Amino acid sequence: MSRKVYWCNSGSGTISRINYDGTTLEMILSDGLRSPFAVTYFNSSIYWIDLVEEKGSIKKYNFNRNMTSILASGLGDSLKDMTVFSMSRQKGTNPCAKHTCPALCLFNGSSPICVCPHGYVSEDRTKCLGQGSVEGITYGPVENALYWTCNNAATIYKADLSNISAGPLTIVKLTSSDKPRGIAVDPCDSRLYWTNWNSANPSIQRSFTSGYGLESIITTDIRMPNAITLDHGAQKLYWGDARLDKIERAEYDGTNRIVLSKATPQHPFDMAVYGEFIFWTDWIQHSVMRANKYTGEEVVWLRRDVPRPMGIIAVANTSYDCFYNPCRVLNGECEDICHLDSRGVKQCSCHPEEYNHGILGVV
Repeated sequence: MSRKVYWCNSGSGTISRINYDGTTLEMILSDGLRSPFAVTYFNSSIYWIDLVEEKGSIKKYNFNRNMTSILASGLGDSLKDMTVFSMSRQKGTNPCAKHTCPALCLFNGSSPICVCPHGYVSEDRTKCLGQGSVEGITYGPVENALYWTCNNAATIYKADLSNISAGPLTIVKLTSSDKPRGIAVDPCDSRLYWTNWNSANPSIQRSFTSGYGLESIITTDIRMPNAITLDHGAQKLYWGDARLDKIERAEYDGTNRIVLSKATPQHPFDMAVYGEFIFWTDWIQHSVMRANKYTGEEVVWLRRDVPRPMGIIAVANTSYDCFYNPCRVLNGECEDICHLDSRGVKQCSCHPEEYNHGILGVV
């Protein structure tokens, strides 16, 4: 037995080791490590998770052969830890082999116990109770309520801040394969918008704040929608895809999609919009960034060397009046369709099935 401790450093992209007594510190790997996140040792080899390399991978380095290999790729960035199970390492029988736990079975040294990754186990040991993993959160000023996504429960929750004692209310319950992440609210139309990581059917979805009217508005050319925000003044939806590495803009109903910054973002996590700019946090570039919201150009690095920047919001001494939107007053004096361009300027257009020409004019 080598009697050494191994660890990885995501910030420096290295894997190191040291003796049990704290002597002989040495860095053993650095080349080709982009974002090592967890590491384990077994049989003259080290294994680690890289959240970036090959779009999320498990890699192996064999000391005897001095060779690195990729065991799995395309795993995403949700992996948290790893270990090796082998008959040569684990001895005896597994007390959790025939468990009836709703989630996890752990051995406490004398007997198996049931636990939940989030919340707690019910008395009858058939389900996990309590709040799950909160992924995204937003505030609805009209109803004075918080809305949030729960990834492991595939649920959109609401908390009425005027009646906290009432507890969380389930707004939307999705399928077990759905993974809601970012969320935003349109207070004028009382709608919620969120990103969904469903590996088979990723999408951007929306519903009314009551939970009714659930629909998927973006379902194509999308892999891992992460960040999401709404430009209330221009009635535009912005989102970032952490797999396709791009930021897009669309109408609230998902039409008129435009790619803004395809090359610049590498892993947009959260996003905000204010004034002429969009702001986002980036896990791969370890930064907080800004760009022109109309073109995606004029990219500025506001903060660098942030290990894992998470949520971001724009705070300003302003309030949005729903009737500031000219289309809400007499349909903007348009004969058919009234909508706003990316700068919030009113445009009148025609239904294509009724007229041969699309745009009537701009006011």
